[in-house]
Amino acid sequence: MKKGLFATVFLLAASFAAADTLNLTNLPGFIYSGYYVGPATGNLNGGLSFTLVCNDFVDTTYIPSSFEVNVSAIPSLTYAMYAQPGPPTAGQLANYEMAAMLLWQMNQPGNQNSDAIGGLNFAIWNIFNPSVPDPGTSASWVTWAQGQNPANWDFSNVGIYTDVNTVDPHNQEFLGGAAAPVPEPVPTVLVGMGLFTLGWVFRWRRQRE
Repeated sequence: MKKGLFATVFLLAASFAAADTLNLTNLPGFIYSGYYVGPATGNLNGGLSFTLVCNDFVDTTYIPSSFEVNVSAIPSLTYAMYAQPGPPTAGQLANYEMAAMLLWQMNQPGNQNSDAIGGLNFAIWNIFNPSVPDPGTSASWVTWAQGQNPANWDFSNVGIYTDVNTVDPHNQEFLGGAAAPVPEPVPTVLVGMGLFTLGWVFRWRRQRE
């Protein structure tokens, strides 16, 4: 009995030790339709600062604040709030992929204004909570994300930061990093045609000489 109790306590301690501390230090720099939108600033375990965007419209987090989080990646979504325990469904994975692609849009120079940032953040909120109202362009951003092929994007830089407390009330979930477009490889056929053309030109010049 004592051995079993010790093992249980050890496992619980190990699980809590695996959690990280998310420190949110600065509010997002934009206000849109009465809400703070866009990247907030924070750090993990007191490390380097980075930006995070909230993908959870329902819950509340006060900034500055600190709380314990589990960190997930795409495609595993191990601790993600909007994914079932175990392997995520295709729809759940697609939602996080679309949100990560919208984060890329949020970083583009032409979108550094409250209307674009606000539309993008509301689009992310709408992906996970379809009842979120559309105050402007969020529907068009969701449509854009739905039209993307995830195979053409790199999600390795995306982190999902989820409160270890799963009982309400709990903190919002945040996404850090962003997806990045993968450059399309030059088709092998075109490379072959280019080499063939160069060879033909070289041969033609030698014959003329």
